Amino acid sequence: MDSKVTVAVRCRPLMPREERAGAESVVALEDRRVAVGDPVELAARGASPILGRSFSFDLVLGGDSQSEVHETLGVPLLRHAWRGLNASIFAYGQTGSGKTYSMTGGDGDERGIIPRVCEGLWDAADAHSATHETTVEASYMEVYNERVRDLLVPTGRPLKVREHPTKGACVPELTVVRVRGRNELAELLSVGSDARATAATRGNARSSRSHAVVSLVVSRRRRSGSSSEGITEDGWWSGLDAPGSCTSTIRLVDLAGSERVAVTGTDGARLQEAKAINKSLAALCDVVSALAANSRKKKAFVPYRNSALTWLLKDSLGGNAHAAMLATVSPSDRHFEETVATLKYAFRARRVKCRATVNLVEDLPEEVLPSPPSPAVVVRRSSPRRSPVEMRSTMATL
Repeated sequence: MDSKVTVAVRCRPLMPREERAGAESVVALEDRRVAVGDPVELAARGASPILGRSFSFDLVLGGDSQSEVHETLGVPLLRHAWRGLNASIFAYGQTGSGKTYSMTGGDGDERGIIPRVCEGLWDAADAHSATHETTVEASYMEVYNERVRDLLVPTGRPLKVREHPTKGACVPELTVVRVRGRNELAELLSVGSDARATAATRGNARSSRSHAVVSLVVSRRRRSGSSSEGITEDGWWSGLDAPGSCTSTIRLVDLAGSERVAVTGTDGARLQEAKAINKSLAALCDVVSALAANSRKKKAFVPYRNSALTWLLKDSLGGNAHAAMLATVSPSDRHFEETVATLKYAFRARRVKCRATVNLVEDLPEEVLPSPPSPAVVVRRSSPRRSPVEMRSTMATL
């Protein structure tokens, strides 16, 4: 099933500290278009940003709530995954533009795409529990200074990326946990988020210093002899034509923000992190450019192995998966160059084509009775088996 990458742009409002510093908005949103004006020209002519450079996208989000963003991007991802199609969402943008807020968010109504996708997944699993056995295996990793690190059981040592003959790029020693319910999955996400590398810079008080990847492998197997009479149809899965038994992989990627050292004022360890971040994002841009060229029937080499990030996401971008990109931008005139660069990159990503196929599996045999796994069963691990609570306790001592 061929499809193009769905690209959405979200523009956050000016922050209070930017307004106090005299910053002005140079971004205008209209329907599915984003216009950005050069602050020098706007000041000289007194023109509106709508008259500036314009880009068109699949979706444009301005003052939308976290719930509306999830309905726009998270629900389509869930519907693809429930049909047995791999699906992924990437969040891209400069540091401080709202990527992590959009993907992770906070508590209550401020929850981002990742926790809402996890909750929606279990809502569907509960609604289909009478007819299907659903299992979810979760992993959480980061690419820090071009090295892959486990966030569920952080050992401090880098993990190696390997190429599997059928599964593609994988991390054999990465901890994969089979979870039983939404609370356990939420706990694992909290453990991973707390272990992620962050630091304060001039551009962001809590800047992500690594690329984070949440992977969920969802397996649905129909119970032999079951009917659809007991399924609750009041949900995002309503009216969905899904196969009886299938498996899919969901990847939720929160990329570290691109940054200019002169603006963020980084030095020392933060400077080395910024160099690694910009290097991997440049490699990602090269991959997107090559994939966009190939979609126009050119034969460009796709340099997936120029970075650990692009190698890991090889199948999620331009491969066997439906992909969506959320590009976040700042409206401030102080960030004009970064905003234009983000919009150019996002516009180029619209040309990338993906080819997703349904991953079918066999139905459960009639003699097999439902037997949910015990809580937090570690399927693959790089250290002794630990529960989410023990993982959190271990990190508190590091």
